[in-house]
Amino acid sequence: AALDRLARDPRVVRISMDHIVLGSLGRTARAIGADQVWTGANPATGKSVTVAVVDSGVGDQLYNAWDLQGRIAASLNFIGGAAITDDDYGHGTHVGGIIAGSGKWSGDKNGFNDIYQGVAPGSRLISLKVLDSSGMGRTSDVLAALNWCLKNQNRYKIGVINLSLGHPV
Repeated sequence: AALDRLARDPRVVRISMDHIVLGSLGRTARAIGADQVWTGANPATGKSVTVAVVDSGVGDQLYNAWDLQGRIAASLNFIGGAAITDDDYGHGTHVGGIIAGSGKWSGDKNGFNDIYQGVAPGSRLISLKVLDSSGMGRTSDVLAALNWCLKNQNRYKIGVINLSLGHPV
């Protein structure tokens, strides 16, 4: 009865279902059309492109990062202290998978109902750790990582820098 009254209220423009929402990396490449350029006469898979990921680090040994094994060209830590470049927060590895995940560990053979492949599965990554285990970092560390990219752009053939970070205006 309450829903019926709400539907008849002239101030209500639309009533929609509260559907379930899921994270779905398996559909990302299709949603943005990346899969449409992976085949054909001149496939674009990111091969020969290196993406610098300025984030919490990119791991390739974690269960959820096996698709990145052998894809990380360099790993550096800009947050000071220990020289550990592992991703102890997880965000950088997540971003790295969206970019360059090969998809080889997904599919039916490992119990997945889809192939979870990044949008540029042929690309290489550079892991530039600027966030700590809490997902926090400093502007100066981000600037140092960007400066490193400029100095090493030709050496590593860096074509893209990914910054999935937030910062106040």
